[in-house]
Amino acid sequence: SIDAATGLVTGTPTTPGPYSVTLTATDSSGAMGAANFTWAITTPVTPVTPAVTVAAQGPSWNLIGTAITPLALMARDTEAGATFTWSATGLPAGLSIAPSTGTVSGTPTTAGAYPVTFTATDNLGVSGSASFTWTITSSAPGPTPSPSPSPSPSSQSSTVSVANPGNQSDFSGPTIAALVITASDTRPGATITWSATGLPTGLSIAPGTGAITGMPTTTGAYAVSVTATDNAGFAGSASFTWTITSTVTVTNPGARSNLLGLAIVPLASTATGTASGTAVTWFTWSATGLPSGLSVNAATGTITGTPDLAGAYTVALTATDSSGSTGTAGFAWTITRAAGLFVATISLAPGEARTAYSQTLAASGGAAPYSWSVTTGSLPGGLSLKAVTGTISGRLAPGAKTTTFAVTVTDSSGQTASRSYTITVIAASVRTAMMAALPDGKGYWLASTDGAVRSFGAAVLYGSMSDRRLADPVVGIISTPDGLGYWLVASDGGVFNFGDAHFYGSTGGDHLTGPIVAMVSTADAKGYWLVSSVGQVFNFGDARSYAAKAAPRSPRPIVGMVATADAKGYWLVASGGAVFSFGDAHFYGSAGNSASAQSIVGVVATADGKGYWLVASNGHVLGFGDAHLYGSATNMHLARPIVGMVATADGKGYWLVANDGGIFTYGDATFYGSEA
Repeated sequence: SIDAATGLVTGTPTTPGPYSVTLTATDSSGAMGAANFTWAITTPVTPVTPAVTVAAQGPSWNLIGTAITPLALMARDTEAGATFTWSATGLPAGLSIAPSTGTVSGTPTTAGAYPVTFTATDNLGVSGSASFTWTITSSAPGPTPSPSPSPSPSSQSSTVSVANPGNQSDFSGPTIAALVITASDTRPGATITWSATGLPTGLSIAPGTGAITGMPTTTGAYAVSVTATDNAGFAGSASFTWTITSTVTVTNPGARSNLLGLAIVPLASTATGTASGTAVTWFTWSATGLPSGLSVNAATGTITGTPDLAGAYTVALTATDSSGSTGTAGFAWTITRAAGLFVATISLAPGEARTAYSQTLAASGGAAPYSWSVTTGSLPGGLSLKAVTGTISGRLAPGAKTTTFAVTVTDSSGQTASRSYTITVIAASVRTAMMAALPDGKGYWLASTDGAVRSFGAAVLYGSMSDRRLADPVVGIISTPDGLGYWLVASDGGVFNFGDAHFYGSTGGDHLTGPIVAMVSTADAKGYWLVSSVGQVFNFGDARSYAAKAAPRSPRPIVGMVATADAKGYWLVASGGAVFSFGDAHFYGSAGNSASAQSIVGVVATADGKGYWLVASNGHVLGFGDAHLYGSATNMHLARPIVGMVATADGKGYWLVANDGGIFTYGDATFYGSEA
């Protein structure tokens, strides 16, 4: 209303709306004036204060030292389009919160129960908080759960635990037995959806049941991760390795038996396999425990040969496919001597024209004494057979040829047994016999069969036998320990000394049942040993004998000898790879069943005498004990065969020498020249 005397408008509007108002003023004379305007009345507005709500968190725990699954916090704001800045108090040591995203991450470092408060502040400065207890332990309290999942704004977090099935292995090709993965959820009534990564090719997981089924098609080791996700979005995982291999089955040939000294009928080996869903027809073959004298063809699996040692053998025959998967068949193989009289010697060594030759035949069974004779064919020129001893000996004539002949043995009761042999005669030639190295490895000598010596590097030439006529060829050269001299030894046991090498005796005038094949010096160079092809050991000077002068039980000739570091023992090696130890020499292994067992030509000891190498004529090197392999000439095209090996003083390298004077170096052995 308006006061008529003052013109003051007062009061409380009660109805909203626009009003057209006219104000009029009248003076005492009756004159008037007016003014018009609009007066709008509106409904009063109550201010609204923004509010922030942080999603509540249930109690949580994690393991000390294990990174947590990042925890993503969530909040609501009554102010549309608000953004938040996050902070936290009381977090476990090692954890932190990202201010812009509200994600908590890190690796707990200290165990304990932590009262944690999370705060979200919007861009208007309004904030909200949520608190809970976070427990860090050193071990899981019961079944291991997955780390805390991210909560939804409308519910508290839950824990999904996946039971780890452990590492799995199956074969390529067959359908696997279903592997059912299980999980638990702390949220009652939750449903699980399954997924997996890294499954072997051909396998899959059922999303509704967690069952893994299928047929593996590709071999390999697979890193598998299986995840269970509940209907609220919380997840847990388990990881394991699943290995898929090929199936290889070797056909077992069953127990075998053969007679000693008779070539076996080749035994063919067969196997079947499946790799990557495809049948395998090609394998690499190997065998352990084969009877001495037999071998397996690595490409075909066929076992061939002539047994040369009676006994009961346990054989393991293995086929390996291209993926490395293997199958093995085990069986027994018995080698027995023939009933009655039997010629036990299997084969005879080759000989060289113009050189001495000696091989003694052996018989078993029947009634001694035995009488020997050549009944078919003839011996090479220059050789004869002694009827009483069975020894074939003599000096091969200059024109002697390779011959095949049959020998018959007759016992005292008149029973007979025969066997055919071939003696291969090699034309006489001058060739490298052996090598000797300086103690410091800075040079070496090569000796030829005619007694000539050549020096290389820092090695000094002290003399040779090249200007003299030798009765038998030189078979070795041995350096004195100080490198200021050397000995040459011939196949008849003749010893020739040069430089500071002293002469202590020889077998040049003795009757030998087999040619001398090696010579070894004692540690102080005040003595040496000679060894023959039948294992006779002769000692001179301060060299002691550790075995009687009788042949070791080897069906193949002795080809090398080496002494221990203190010269209180030695090893002998046969051409078949058998090793015999005497004195303080320890047995570290042999090459009796290796691919090179027919052609071993020498043995060399390591510096400390705790191992040795064997070398074959094809350049193959085998190490035993602490003898390390530094290489071999196996895969090289050799013009002439390897005849020996010499180790460096520290045992960290070696030289191989061929009979044409070729030198091959390995490890810390240095090349100073050759004759090839």
